[in-house]
Amino acid sequence: MKKKLFLFFALSWFSALTLSAQLSMSVSITSGTATYSNYGYSTWIDGTVTVRRASTATNPYFTVDLLPRADRIGTYCARNDDWTYHSTDGSITQNFHIDNAEVYVGSNHSTSANILKTWDVAGIGDNNVSSGNVLQGNFSGTSLTRTFNFCAVFWQTSIMDAGFYELPITFRLRQEQFSTSGPTSEPIETSVQVWRFVVSTTAAIYFKSGTSEIFEIAFDEITALTPKDFTVSIQTNFRFYLTVESKNRGKLIHTEYPNEQIPYTLVMQGTTIPLNTSYRFPTRYRSTGFGTSSRDFSSTITLGDISSYTAGRYEDILSFTVTAN
Repeated sequence: MKKKLFLFFALSWFSALTLSAQLSMSVSITSGTATYSNYGYSTWIDGTVTVRRASTATNPYFTVDLLPRADRIGTYCARNDDWTYHSTDGSITQNFHIDNAEVYVGSNHSTSANILKTWDVAGIGDNNVSSGNVLQGNFSGTSLTRTFNFCAVFWQTSIMDAGFYELPITFRLRQEQFSTSGPTSEPIETSVQVWRFVVSTTAAIYFKSGTSEIFEIAFDEITALTPKDFTVSIQTNFRFYLTVESKNRGKLIHTEYPNEQIPYTLVMQGTTIPLNTSYRFPTRYRSTGFGTSSRDFSSTITLGDISSYTAGRYEDILSFTVTAN
């Protein structure tokens, strides 16, 4: 199985704006990747959202909602339009629709529970959002945190192809009291999580920065020698080797001027990966299973000297391949 991580870098002038907020949020999918039982069975994933305040000196109201929208638009539910399917032969199908999935408030594994919806202005948010369709409130006593449960369900009425299926969803935190008339402020924090369901024998490869899933690494306007940290997480039900390969042999190449090439280094688990060739880790790793277990590779990308390069967009693609042995 192969999965790719897209890298890009924009070289231009930089200015910074620092914002502060009284609240922060963390999201966890506590049951990890679910093994889908297939045909006619419901498979559930559990998670928690924790909202924190900086101190007891303030007691701000907050509201947490979920993107994409849960409402149906025409025939389909908009929330389920962005599935990605990874087949056992390594091929990938993106942006297709699987309608039979939803996220609910609470942990009862009941489809009669309140759906976690999108709270936003008319035309962007769901219709008829009530206080039961979001995570909202303030804090009690001296407690600095509020924790909420949610659960996601996936079910199908037909046999599904072997592989793993994933769908990104985004939790949004606003420092604002819930109102049925909609929000008056922008989110102060977001967290991207992924529903991940495995069908039959396969492996899952995914990337994280902190607690959020990532699909590309954006260097933005950073300077040379500033590292970007991320984690490569692998789940299998077989022993495996991991191979890493750079499309451009360790260079970020300008999209308009291909002779402009910025070198970078990749370090994984303390090993500097030779990106001028395909590199296979010598270790044969044990099966991890699914759920919350995974083999995690702490990784850092560092750019070389960028002082003499032309402003613009520079790209490379890293491929991570898991093979059974």
